[in-house]
Amino acid sequence: MKAPPNISLKKQIPSNLSLIGRRIVSGLLFFIFVAVAAADSAELPKGTDHFLNDMMTPFWATDTMINESVLMVSNGTESPKARLLFPAIKILSVKNAALDKTYKEGVDWVYANDTLSLVPGSSAPSLTTQQMYPAEKKKGWTFPKRGGGLVLFQEGHYFHDHQLAVTYTHKKGLWKGPVPEYAGTSLPNTLSKLKAGKPAKIVLYGDSITKGGNASGFTGALPGMPPFGELFVEYLRSVYDSSITVENTAVGGKASPWGIANVHARVTV
Repeated sequence: MKAPPNISLKKQIPSNLSLIGRRIVSGLLFFIFVAVAAADSAELPKGTDHFLNDMMTPFWATDTMINESVLMVSNGTESPKARLLFPAIKILSVKNAALDKTYKEGVDWVYANDTLSLVPGSSAPSLTTQQMYPAEKKKGWTFPKRGGGLVLFQEGHYFHDHQLAVTYTHKKGLWKGPVPEYAGTSLPNTLSKLKAGKPAKIVLYGDSITKGGNASGFTGALPGMPPFGELFVEYLRSVYDSSITVENTAVGGKASPWGIANVHARVTV
């Protein structure tokens, strides 16, 4: 077993394996199913190493948020703005979602009263409330909103292209939401195989988010981040010496009844 550079194995393994364990033992059929089997599917493309350290570090365990996604929205009379998950101590960078353009403080944006705002003339992307909640239906662009009215809807990288990625420091311990707990004991066979360096196969089963929807690597947008299932597999490969393969049988747009009806056909042990 090997630890990847700059990643604490002690911290990372429990938090990431627990996500898998929770999905399996919760009774939900849209899960990542880990099956120990002979490797018979193609290896994932290489080149995802640079995402591992940032994306696989639990955000609740650090004092630095890396590339938090925000969508700047204007009500038509005020500058586009958004609130960050945590109050920022210092904004380290504001970039486009592709991570290939950096926006300057005072020129493109300002941060005050726990709010990130665009300044007049900023080149950073944004949307308006009128765009977010259209008055008229448009095929492929609107979806009924609970309570009445419409909401903007788009697959692919439309929203990605309009988002910003904000990196900032903040006080630790602010997260009060759920924190995954180690659930390795729920996967004794899988862990024993991985620790022994034996081949393992991971089956991803679920709907569009499991298939890869909205991940930039799946939609063909920069920076090309793989879907969460592939990131998980790459992380396991960076930690264990096992030959780990993956098969994704997820189908976008499906719900739990479909999952129940197709689990035996699409997930094999």
